[in-house]
Amino acid sequence: MKDFKEAKIKKTGKKDKDYKALSEEYLAGWRKALADLDNYRKRTLLEKEAFLKLAKADLISQILPAVDNFSEAIKHIPQDNLTEPWVVGVTYINKQLVDVLKQNGAKEIEIKIGDEFDPRFMEAVETDQTETKSNKVKKIINKGYNLNGQLVRPAKVEVG
Repeated sequence: MKDFKEAKIKKTGKKDKDYKALSEEYLAGWRKALADLDNYRKRTLLEKEAFLKLAKADLISQILPAVDNFSEAIKHIPQDNLTEPWVVGVTYINKQLVDVLKQNGAKEIEIKIGDEFDPRFMEAVETDQTETKSNKVKKIINKGYNLNGQLVRPAKVEVG
């Protein structure tokens, strides 16, 4: 009977070692799966943020022509009509659109007449050949915009 108990202990001891190795293998696999899941979550979060930035830039680029048209219309309102209710409404709509752009991170590129032409932020759509050749901004045709440091639309300028 003693031999039977010793054989059982030996047998159990061997199984304990097998189970321990197996449990360590399972634990390592579980940790790897957990790390993979964590990496997946981080990657999908980054992809989601990139998609949202792209979608926001697309939406802003679609709103910009409307903002330009409102700004241009406001420039052509006669001075004696500035207090009329419809003019106040048009200027308010323009302000709302500009505020939506700002709230979504769009910033106007600061350009003044007389600034040096910078092809990174500007697009020369006209050149004035009558004056001496210079790379100075003579007229701003459309404002340019950045979104979180990325160029959404370059400013369209006349260079003279």
